[in-house]
Amino acid sequence: MKRLIIFFVIILGTKSERVYPCDSGYGIIEGRCTVCPNMTSSRGDKCRPCDDGLFTMEEKSSSCQKCNNPLHYFDGEHCVECEPGARVISSHKCKKCELGSFFNRETKKCEYCPIGTYSDREGQQDNCTVCPDMKITFSEGSSQCFYCPDGTYYEQGHCYNCPQKYVCSNSEIKLCSNHQLCVLSTVVNCSVFGTPNYEVYKCEKNVLFYIMISVSLVISMVVIVVVVIITLVVIRIHKKKKAEMEKIKKNIEMSENDRKKLIKMYLN
Repeated sequence: MKRLIIFFVIILGTKSERVYPCDSGYGIIEGRCTVCPNMTSSRGDKCRPCDDGLFTMEEKSSSCQKCNNPLHYFDGEHCVECEPGARVISSHKCKKCELGSFFNRETKKCEYCPIGTYSDREGQQDNCTVCPDMKITFSEGSSQCFYCPDGTYYEQGHCYNCPQKYVCSNSEIKLCSNHQLCVLSTVVNCSVFGTPNYEVYKCEKNVLFYIMISVSLVISMVVIVVVVIITLVVIRIHKKKKAEMEKIKKNIEMSENDRKKLIKMYLN
């Protein structure tokens, strides 16, 4: 009887500790309603960890919370503001905007620099820096600006192909001077062709002269190659005929020997 009473006391005592459902801020741990630890909250009858970006300030929390300001993060004790030009990437960390981007205070996000602007430092705020005159960017998110490629010139934020009689370099366009000649938008000094300080049209004539010489040299090389090929073919044909003659001569000698053998056999 005494043992039976002790058994019922144990059962009743256990049931008194296991109250279902648990109160707010409590969860079932090892079969008992237990206070939820910090950074967890009671959901159902369990203590569940807070999702990324959320936290609790103390134990026995029924829900997780987040910093009211989207530019603040939780450092383990309280909400702290991110440094300028940085955004929250998790509940416990901020990160500065990378090169080629800026922090938009309105959207609270990092955004790429538009074409024609750049950002050469992390954490740049509000907007990107406009490219200096005669320089551009070719895509969004640039960390530096560039001159237009050689053979092109800059005008109103774009690069254009250099026209004839002009030379283009470092985004600038210039008319060829009297002692220069533009070949494929590249300046060639006429002195290279042995006619310094000539006007452009005279320099062009001189260029034609050198073009004619170049063509003549090419033709000469072609003729030489053809002659060499013909010579090699003739030599090969000659060798082939000589080999055939040697073969015929050898066959004739063999026939003569056979004839002599037959005569000798007949006489015997």
